[in-house]
Amino acid sequence: MTAIMSWDWRPEILLLLGSAGLFYGRGWRRLRRRGRGQLATTGRLIAYLAGLLVLVITLMSPLDVLAGWLFFLHMIQHILMLTIAPILLLLGDPFPFFIWGMPGGERIGRALFGRHAPFRRFLRQVMQPGVVWLTFVVFLWGWHDPHAYNAALRYPLLHDFQHLTFFLPGMMSWWGVIGAGPHLQRPLSPIVRVIYLLGTAAANAVPGVIIALSGAPIYTYYESVPRLWGISVMQDQVISGLIMWIPGTMMYLLAALFFVGRVMNWVPNPAGLRDLRGLEPTREVSW
Repeated sequence: MTAIMSWDWRPEILLLLGSAGLFYGRGWRRLRRRGRGQLATTGRLIAYLAGLLVLVITLMSPLDVLAGWLFFLHMIQHILMLTIAPILLLLGDPFPFFIWGMPGGERIGRALFGRHAPFRRFLRQVMQPGVVWLTFVVFLWGWHDPHAYNAALRYPLLHDFQHLTFFLPGMMSWWGVIGAGPHLQRPLSPIVRVIYLLGTAAANAVPGVIIALSGAPIYTYYESVPRLWGISVMQDQVISGLIMWIPGTMMYLLAALFFVGRVMNWVPNPAGLRDLRGLEPTREVSW
């Protein structure tokens, strides 16, 4: 019962997420006051703040404590970091709001993302769909190796690194799909997005299937911790694999279906959501 009610208010995470919310909100307000309501929409603000809230729940709520005892809760935690939080944050199109909200933001933006900036060239290479997909697969499959997974659960710093290397590839994966700024290259066509999403769904499903169908415990760490709510190690493992296999993969399939719908004109195109559908991204800040 104590674990269910416990929140771990980690100062470093609060500082990071609080600063991200502060800079975004300041930039959103400034753009709104300048009559840029088409960019600074209420929907973007709500999506971004919801993404931050998901990260707070993922990293500091009782979910984080209980995930150390129940594999399926740890799997839910990873899905939140790989899909839900990145989608919400990127639907908020944070780049232009940070530029307007950070002290010296425009100067920093030009230094990092200017036309001839080395960081911009590096990022363009890193964000190629093939590179992003390979990065996603390496970290996702690598961390589900039994030795790596057990070690992450035993050592807090390694566990933090695991979370970081789930969240960042998740952001990379959804960045090109959603079409959020900064716009360093031509937007991906809907067909390319569908192919990428299907490939990512397959890569996500593979470890889920292996975990769900395994006949023996894969991660021995869970054999050494108290079992909660009468859930055995094998029941916990099967539930975890099914969560990764079905709900985790479903996010990519639904997104792929959305873009198929755009190609086939099944999905309407409401005004003010051009950049969110990914076909005509906004270029309010262009370097």
